[in-house]
Amino acid sequence: MGDNLYEYIFKSQVTGLNLTPASTASDVIKEYNNRNTLTPHIETLVDDQLIVFIPFTVSVKLKSILLGIDGGEQRPSAVKIYSNTPHCPDFDQLEGSVCLQDMSLESTQEDDIARQPSLTKEYPLRVARFTNVYSIALFFPSSVGRARSRLYYVGFKGETLAPHKENQDRMQIAASNAGDTPIQHLKQQAGGNVATTSNYAA
Repeated sequence: MGDNLYEYIFKSQVTGLNLTPASTASDVIKEYNNRNTLTPHIETLVDDQLIVFIPFTVSVKLKSILLGIDGGEQRPSAVKIYSNTPHCPDFDQLEGSVCLQDMSLESTQEDDIARQPSLTKEYPLRVARFTNVYSIALFFPSSVGRARSRLYYVGFKGETLAPHKENQDRMQIAASNAGDTPIQHLKQQAGGNVATTSNYAA
């Protein structure tokens, strides 16, 4: 389905929202040979919603996404994929946006048997929608257990296009600006009426 694009991910600018303090979004960006390792991984803090923002150092044509997720209660049940946002979007911004692809990640018994002992599964993308991509935002809206989400690996396969220095400049500027303004994530706690405000910076 194309070449592995690990070396073209702008790893230092990978960020996420709703991560535990011990989690760093770039922990899931591993070399292909380490795709099934259990550590490091990332987990959500407040609930099961998770955003991971992944920029590239060149424009790419994506053919598939690889996700490392297990079969437990913390398995994300779906992912919505957005492209070419200049920085990590927040939850409110994604609610008002149309994703390029919405995929169920629910596992079947056949899937689990076929993947053992592998954590990672490759999901084909609608290539026509991902032909000139410089960043990807992954929104995991829920998990199987509806409490927390856990992610072990994110990878991509596809093709590189002509390098664009503007991509790196754009991401560096966006990252520095984002660091000046904490992102607010307001969540209504289950079983109570107290809203929690959390600032996340992976």
